[in-house]
Amino acid sequence: MPQKFVDQRQFRELAAAGDTAGVGVEHPARVLRTGDEDSRTIRFCLSDSSVDRMGDTIDAAGWHLAPYKANPVVLWSHMSSAPPIGRMVNVWVSGDRLLGDVRFPDAATYEFGDQVFRLIRAGYLSAGSVGFWPLKFSFSDDEDRQFGIDFHEQELLEFSVTPIPANANALVQAAVKSLARRGAALAERAEPALSTMQFAGDARERRWYLARALRRGI
Repeated sequence: MPQKFVDQRQFRELAAAGDTAGVGVEHPARVLRTGDEDSRTIRFCLSDSSVDRMGDTIDAAGWHLAPYKANPVVLWSHMSSAPPIGRMVNVWVSGDRLLGDVRFPDAATYEFGDQVFRLIRAGYLSAGSVGFWPLKFSFSDDEDRQFGIDFHEQELLEFSVTPIPANANALVQAAVKSLARRGAALAERAEPALSTMQFAGDARERRWYLARALRRGI
């Protein structure tokens, strides 16, 4: 069983080094359909078989669900030491998707779980994260997604509702690399495009202003 969970970018690096023993993967999920007040149930798409933004695929036919069904708790942001915020009352494969229905407690049972339910229904939360253990996987031989991983069999271990999807950090880093390449191209212009611009604030704020300027083509 995994001793730790990593995002897909980190797993890819570990797989390339042959060091995936005891490592689970976090994969983003999304709200598919909100329920009513009486059912207190939200349907999530936990994964599908399409190529995701990281260039990976997860075979829907390869899910092992029995161990999770024995204790189908739903966590808040992978916090296993805190009380669960809900219960997965149904999880199943439908076509090329893994779907799950999460039932949330009422305020009298667990106030925070009820708050999460209401935030989802109001549209303030829409992301989730699946934790799974890769059982069989291989690197893709598709030239269009070099280093992409095809997960052939995987065991569902846990599901969390999260404010930020599991791969957000990996996607941000990819965007930064793309931004750096664009910045290098701008630097080759005869007249430096940003030579008269200055950005105030700390390093994070300056990067944000630079990114906005590059998007505008300044």
